[in-house]
Amino acid sequence: QRTEQINLIHQNLLDDLEYARDIQRAMLPKSLPNTAVAAFESCYFPAERVSGDFYNVFRIDETKIGLYIGDVSGHGVSAAMLTVFLNQSIQSKKENQNCRKETLLPSDVLKNIYLDFNRTDFKSEVYIVMLYGILDLETKEFTFASAGLNVPPLVVDSSGKVTELNIKGFPICKLPNNYDVAYQNSTIQLGKGDKVLFYTDGLIEAA
Repeated sequence: QRTEQINLIHQNLLDDLEYARDIQRAMLPKSLPNTAVAAFESCYFPAERVSGDFYNVFRIDETKIGLYIGDVSGHGVSAAMLTVFLNQSIQSKKENQNCRKETLLPSDVLKNIYLDFNRTDFKSEVYIVMLYGILDLETKEFTFASAGLNVPPLVVDSSGKVTELNIKGFPICKLPNNYDVAYQNSTIQLGKGDKVLFYTDGLIEAA
């Protein structure tokens, strides 16, 4: 009888993880906003049933495409809940931009997420690291800001030369209200045939 009870509890935990996984996967993009100027490809391989990694690529308007990638602390259901928070926070910023007909700089988006995060009841040990960027389809400029992303995106130009993006930045975490966090924007010029690889530290850990 005790074994049956343990098995039932174990199955309930697995069912909860499956439910959290379905929620998390539902927040990943169903399709990517490919254009004549820029093409996108993505792969997502969670190490466990529920991963702490997340990403999205989306249209901001006719000339700009936004993207973000990152990782949250922990795994399992807690990680899924953090990704839900992040998705909702960014979605609200997108809706506000549409209403105001303005585009927030990546640094402003990260600062707003940081403020939203500090208004929640999340425990002090949880945090988010991420990069948020905007690609201008007309100028081919990519403007980005980092919130503690710990692996630098790689730029491969048309000649095959590889360079790393500078991703210094403060993680999104719980801090006293008197600490004023600032995020910095950086811009790179992309050309025809250039490629940018965004990834999380899960790729390094799997190597």
